[in-house]
Amino acid sequence: MAPPSMVSHEQRQAAEHAILAFRKSRTPFPACQYILEHSKNDYVLFQVASTIKEAGVREWSMLDHNDIDTIRSFLLKYVTQHPNLQSYVREQMLQAVAVIFKRGTVETKAKGREGLFNDVSQLIGSGDMSLQLVACSMLTALLNEYSGTARTSDIGLSWEFHNECKRIFERHDLKRVFVFTLQALHQVESTSQASLSRQATAVFNRLLSIAEQVLSWDFSHARPARRVVGMFGTLETPPFKPDGGWKDTLLDKSLLELFFKIHTRVRHNSEMCHHTLQCLMQLATLRGQVFKEENSKIIYLTHFIQCFLQMLNSCEVQDHEALGFANVINHLVTSFETAILVQVPTDMLTSFVNSMSTLTCLFGRKAALEEVLHKDDHVYMEAFDQLLECWTTLLMDAERFPAGFFKSHAAEVFNCYLQCHLAAPDGTRNKRDDGQEVDEEDDDDINEVEEDDRDLFSDQLINVGSLGRAIPEHSIPLLTRLLEDRVSKLGGHLHLCQQHIQQAEASGGVHNIDYGTKELHQLFEDLHWLVLISGYVLADESHGETPLVPSELVQFSMQETQHIDLDTTLHLLVSPETGASAIPGHSKTDKVIRLITSVFRLAHVESQAVSANLAVILSPQVGSTVTWFLRRWLLSYLLLNEKYYSQMSLPFTSAFAQGADSAQWVTGFLVDKVISNLSVWSSEHELAADTVDLLVALIERKERCLPVIKCNNFWLLAKQHATDNPPLNMLPADIKCSVMKALVMAGSSAPNDTKERYWKEIMLPVQEQFKQLLQQEDFVRKAQTESVKQQLTLLLSLLKGVVLGSRADNAAELFSFCVPLLTESVALLKTYQNCPEIIEMLLAVFVEVASRQLCYLNEEDTHKLYEASIALLQTYSQCNMGRHSIESTAEEDQYQDLSTMMELLTHLLSKDMVDYLFAENGGRVVNDGVDAADIVLHGLHIVIPLMNTQLLQFPNLCIQYFKLITFICEMYPDKLSQLGDALFQSFMGSLEVGLADYGTEVAKMCLDGITSLAEHCHKQGQRAGALYRAVEHFLQVVFNLVLLQSFDMDLTNPASEAFYCLICCHQAKYSELVNSVLSNQSEPSYRNRLTEAFSQLTPPAEALVLDRNHKVQFLHRLENFLLNVRAFLCVK
Repeated sequence: MAPPSMVSHEQRQAAEHAILAFRKSRTPFPACQYILEHSKNDYVLFQVASTIKEAGVREWSMLDHNDIDTIRSFLLKYVTQHPNLQSYVREQMLQAVAVIFKRGTVETKAKGREGLFNDVSQLIGSGDMSLQLVACSMLTALLNEYSGTARTSDIGLSWEFHNECKRIFERHDLKRVFVFTLQALHQVESTSQASLSRQATAVFNRLLSIAEQVLSWDFSHARPARRVVGMFGTLETPPFKPDGGWKDTLLDKSLLELFFKIHTRVRHNSEMCHHTLQCLMQLATLRGQVFKEENSKIIYLTHFIQCFLQMLNSCEVQDHEALGFANVINHLVTSFETAILVQVPTDMLTSFVNSMSTLTCLFGRKAALEEVLHKDDHVYMEAFDQLLECWTTLLMDAERFPAGFFKSHAAEVFNCYLQCHLAAPDGTRNKRDDGQEVDEEDDDDINEVEEDDRDLFSDQLINVGSLGRAIPEHSIPLLTRLLEDRVSKLGGHLHLCQQHIQQAEASGGVHNIDYGTKELHQLFEDLHWLVLISGYVLADESHGETPLVPSELVQFSMQETQHIDLDTTLHLLVSPETGASAIPGHSKTDKVIRLITSVFRLAHVESQAVSANLAVILSPQVGSTVTWFLRRWLLSYLLLNEKYYSQMSLPFTSAFAQGADSAQWVTGFLVDKVISNLSVWSSEHELAADTVDLLVALIERKERCLPVIKCNNFWLLAKQHATDNPPLNMLPADIKCSVMKALVMAGSSAPNDTKERYWKEIMLPVQEQFKQLLQQEDFVRKAQTESVKQQLTLLLSLLKGVVLGSRADNAAELFSFCVPLLTESVALLKTYQNCPEIIEMLLAVFVEVASRQLCYLNEEDTHKLYEASIALLQTYSQCNMGRHSIESTAEEDQYQDLSTMMELLTHLLSKDMVDYLFAENGGRVVNDGVDAADIVLHGLHIVIPLMNTQLLQFPNLCIQYFKLITFICEMYPDKLSQLGDALFQSFMGSLEVGLADYGTEVAKMCLDGITSLAEHCHKQGQRAGALYRAVEHFLQVVFNLVLLQSFDMDLTNPASEAFYCLICCHQAKYSELVNSVLSNQSEPSYRNRLTEAFSQLTPPAEALVLDRNHKVQFLHRLENFLLNVRAFLCVK
């Protein structure tokens, strides 16, 4: 063959056509055999192998069994006689053998099937390594072809055929492949050689890969057929669930012993080690019919644990083994229910849990080092996470085990986690196993990219918190002791720094002060982690539920009540300026409250440092963690309501219940902490955001808000904020927005005699400043100056904050406050059309008004918002229609704007739904003829011309857009007929592309929308018009989607409803589509099955009625139809 440089484009095309023509030629087998016998060109040999594979399937009906056996035997013999074939050629030839073998699965006699396996058996038993490699490749090809996954060759046959072949292979051959592999593995493992040759290692590796593939098999009986019909491939490795015929092989104790022995032998080879660990992981998931007797499950689990422990005790864990070991343990704990686990002999179970504890601590220490060294691979971190999840799983059923069974292990793991995050002498942070310290990299880039520890390690911390609660008698005093020690050291260090500053000021050498930066860094890191862990032990993050004090801590406090002095406990709580050890009787205080108080004391030390102008020494990270802790803690504890608990600790109710004096003191303490933080940390955004979150948490519930309003410092905060005076004037705009939200919520909860003050000091200044800015004569001239833009940004942030503070009891009043500002601000779109930050903020304000206030507004106010919103959209369209920008962020800016506008239109549309539900419940809704749909459709007419397919690639915009058009279809199908042609076509086109191009969630929304349109047409008796024709077109689209295309079975329910409604609406078109499918089916047996299936799907004698019962019946019939028909209509 000529080199590529000497071949012209025309010659290359002619050669390609020649090869394709040869691959499609009739009966090419003699020519293929001749070429294989006489050619040595690898590319030619590959094409010949491909030709045989395709022709074997294409001309199957013309070949008799002898021809097939001849082709198969020739190819296998050719591969064995040419050991130097390129691997890709050899694999293609063996794939051809596997495809031909599979093609005859359903009809070949047993003798034909036995022939190939006899050949493979002889190759494996030959002792020739090259022949054994061929056997391995043959077995791998068979497994790939029968797997029914993406590895299966595309041979143009139905899913039903592939699935039936897979079932037969599972029933007759899969176990045989596994037994072949085990026999070969036994042979290799039994060799006495210390090290294997290169070729022997290759065979060994291939055999392990085959064993892994078998043990990862997705058995047909393990999943409902309706979930997989027409689909090839699985998303993840399933548990190993063979049928009962595998029992003798899998429950033979020598099987587990073999794989553990092999692992011990190959564990230093990372690739082979990976295969053995995958095999062991899959064997740890074994379930199903092989365990017909419960006793067999106990015996298997016991033997597995025994082998696992023997292996662990005989070796030191390698880095590449860590995650595999953790996964094996995790699978054992989660796959075998607790009732089985507790029946493992006690001494062995104890050894297993001891090993779990040892490995968890080992992996935890190694994971900590991975973090310090900034390693790319986090194998130990992943392994550590897996084992922590195991502990949480075990602790959930701890009562099923002997009393206190896990306490020592929980304490060991909890201690280890603490030690990994603490500096010496209490911890091992930054230390290697040999005790040498690792220098931390001072890398600002890494610090900027990394997530906050609260987010990065949230799953770990949840599990460690569970461990801590399982042993509160150990974890609470330990955390308290460590925290009190560190807080005391911090206080002493700050005091020393203050003395140095005073001395330096006196001598004029302020710039030469040594703050002890390294020691402080170690101290702050300790405090950060101690507070973080304490927060997860003491409280849970609530999501939509009322936060409660953890029951384990309530029980612990109750058990300790008789040993504590309540007055001393309360004194300790309200005395953060005094160390616990300085309070007489401190040993008799409630242990949980003492831990809480230790964090209060840290917060107090920070505030004192701020007052002493020592903020520069403090750690923003620690400040943020303390503030996060205070918020997390107060949600569960502060002003707790006893009615939510079956029992409650007396110290908790005395300290934190509603009406308790100490609860009022805590509220004031937290308000002071908020003010202290905001006064100095304006440049630390995360800390400022955490501080405002704390303020909002204090105020959002009325029972907590009233004590806040009683604090004088709260009104000082409000006044500083309203006047934008130092130090709050330095806060970022989004933080000021959140502060405004908190102040508005507080004012709404205030008693009537306080509301005038609230309105005067908080609300009116915003309105006045807004009007002064926009109504000044030379505003347009000054608008582009930085000072004016900054002022406008601030005012829009404050306005957004006002809206965010809206609730049912204040929405109407706040809207009256906002609406004149909204109306005036529309003109800003023209003024600032080249300033995306202001445009984005202005649009966001409108969205929040529609989201938080609209549902509470009367008709008059609703129309005011409609008018302002349409004016906003029209102005935006005028400024952006046909506009092109060379800015790199232009497309992203437009995406953000359009996404926000879609969200606005969706919220506007929801007003009619709220009013509808209100009327359904007996309310009276006034409607003067203008409804939300008219406004939204007008808005779409403005916005849709700005959309394009590139912008819809942004997921958020895509979801917002399709959510909106689906909502319109469901609520106002009658309005769509009134749209202009261009907008109507765009609308219907969007529904059609949404079915195919943007994922399952969008497809479901579009199917729901089509259902609504079809129902409307049917109920209204429409027989003409644009909507009627569109629905007819959708019948063909959905028909093809469900029956002929690759279909996500998760869409079966919405697709069934849409399909039925479309059939009801266009029965004649449906019959036409059915007849078309039948006429295109050349195979008589398939045509007969199709005819019968369609008659069962839509029985000719049954009337099509659009009600729920008929829809449900159609769904069941469609599921059966898909099982039967898609199985041979979908091909691969």
